[in-house]
Order: sequence, then C-alpha cells, then structure tokens
Amino acid sequence: LKKEWEGFLWELLSVRTSIKLFIHLVDARHLDLEIDKNAKENIQALLRPDQAYLSLFTKFDKLNKNEQ
Repeated sequence: LKKEWEGFLWELLSVRTSIKLFIHLVDARHLDLEIDKNAKENIQALLRPDQAYLSLFTKFDKLNKNEQ
C-alpha cells in the first residue's frame, strides 16, 4: 500500500500544472533525516521552470539558544 501511495503521489505531483510551489516542512530539531533528503531530491527532480521549492522549518521554538 505504501509503494502504491508513493507512486500515486509522485505521478500526481509531476502532472499537476496548477502546482506552483512545493513547501517541504522540516523539523528543525532533526535536520539530517534521510526521508527529508530523499523528499527534497525527488521534488527538485520534478520541478518545472514555473515551480518553486521551499523548505520551511518547524518546531524552531523547541531549540535552545545554542541550537538556534
């Protein structure tokens, strides 16, 4: 089921011309997760010239002063 969903999702993202911005939510406490790296690479591979990609960091408020 997971593989089917992934295939459907990537097909949808690659053919929908109305999508102009991909916003990737990334947990600021875990910057080097493999799933985030893979998502970024896959989305950037799909980008057309009229589309943009943005990483948006969440949970920034949970970081201590040194981590910020």
